[in-house]
Amino acid sequence: MSVYARIMANAEQQVDLARCAEIAETCTNFSLRKVTRMVGAIYDDGLRPSGLKGTQFNQLVALALLRTATVQKLAKILVVDRTSLTRSLVPLERDNLVQSPQCRWPRTETRTDEPWLSAPQGSNSTLGAGATARS
Repeated sequence: MSVYARIMANAEQQVDLARCAEIAETCTNFSLRKVTRMVGAIYDDGLRPSGLKGTQFNQLVALALLRTATVQKLAKILVVDRTSLTRSLVPLERDNLVQSPQCRWPRTETRTDEPWLSAPQGSNSTLGAGATARS
């Protein structure tokens, strides 16, 4: 926060704090991003016993369906940028949950055949498998 405060202090234009507070209270985008982070944290907590984060779980599910995909294709399916996806695949590669052939372009990811999820029994329903059917 101190970085932003320094930048704003040097700005010629004053920041309208009342307007910022209004935006924080009424802006749909601001609220959706906040709620999305909160829901993501709930899923991350539910997946913690497996050692995965929600984003990694989604990547593994997508790769299980595709069996193999370029980073570009996987990023498009998951609606994330390739840089973020590449960074989040590193721990999955390290743990041998996905494989990336060396010296190959375009980069291709493949889910390994080893068990890739050791979530506790019932975690699927806890994480909302039935919730989508109800909504």
